Amino acid sequence: MNLSPDTLRRAQAILAAHDADFATLARLGGLDAARHFRGANLRNVDFGTDDLGGFYFCDADLSGANLSQARGLNSAMFAGAIYDETTVWPPGFEAVRDGWADDWGRDKYGPWASFSLPAAGGSRVTQRLRWIPPGRFLMGSPKDEEGRWNPEGPQHEATLAAGFWLFDTPCTQALWEAVMGSNPSRFKSPTRPVEQVTFEDVRAFTEKLNALAPGLGLGLPSEAQWEYACRAGTTTATYAGDMRIVGECNAPVLDRIAWYGGNSGVGFELEDGADSSGWPEKQYDHTRAGTRPVGLKVPNAFGLHDMLGNVWEWCADNWHDNYDGAPTDGSAWVDADGGAALRVVRGGSWLDDARLVRAAFRDHYVPSNRNVYLGFRCARVQ
Repeated sequence: MNLSPDTLRRAQAILAAHDADFATLARLGGLDAARHFRGANLRNVDFGTDDLGGFYFCDADLSGANLSQARGLNSAMFAGAIYDETTVWPPGFEAVRDGWADDWGRDKYGPWASFSLPAAGGSRVTQRLRWIPPGRFLMGSPKDEEGRWNPEGPQHEATLAAGFWLFDTPCTQALWEAVMGSNPSRFKSPTRPVEQVTFEDVRAFTEKLNALAPGLGLGLPSEAQWEYACRAGTTTATYAGDMRIVGECNAPVLDRIAWYGGNSGVGFELEDGADSSGWPEKQYDHTRAGTRPVGLKVPNAFGLHDMLGNVWEWCADNWHDNYDGAPTDGSAWVDADGGAALRVVRGGSWLDDARLVRAAFRDHYVPSNRNVYLGFRCARVQ
């Protein structure tokens, strides 16, 4: 950029004063926000909570700068900027900066980002992801949790040093069709979760999607990532609180957050619903049931819908009968012979008993299993 040495020295001198925020300093210095910070040396500047809308930092050096709380950011204002691993961005902004997201924002649940793909008829299908911050949690269940079984223990602390992005809903049939060109689901509806997908199908899906959207880097979450995201800071049997199992298919706490055997048939509208008339001790009476459109139930504190119920979700891990020897860093527990091993599924489904629809409950299937209760959601694994 053709900025005079005097202009750059003036900008740098103003920014060296740390007793006022960036935007105030810029105004006091009489600097043009649209021009005078292009190519500037902004190394280690703390931008505080400034609204930077209208500023342009094209080709500026932002190494070590702190923009974690800055507002009004967009990718265009940083075109060509220099930054490194010490530059601190607002959670979620790297989605736009790195080019894998069409949109991003922040709401009461935290940062979100979304991407979209062309769909049939000239439309587009959009998938939103939620930012799951780093942290630690107790994985598994305490011995006195109602409905518990032995593979949920021993309860142990796991630490996720890095945050990650996760689909805010199970993968929908609309997204699957946009990528794969077909729909294997029984309960066909674009807004319902795709089901009857094997572990191998899901790997083929993520490979194809990643090729269509370079930089997206999607895969399955580890079992630890899944449970950490499901709990969203809670320690109870569900993210809505403790579970009291009134009957085999009746746990009142689930009604607000999950489609399960006790409520999945209420008002079910598809003709090919499963016969649920004989399911025992249902929370509500119903005779036909199946999956339901994603996102209808109350999300957890991270903004994630259907983490419990609707469809089981494949995880990246091999199955182990308990947590003895499990990694404690949030990584997937994959054996050397993982290709043929059983794979973990989490979350329960629309046809399950209440005790299976808990944050700690875990089960397993062979990778080739294809059924009407098996789906998935993706994590950005880079």
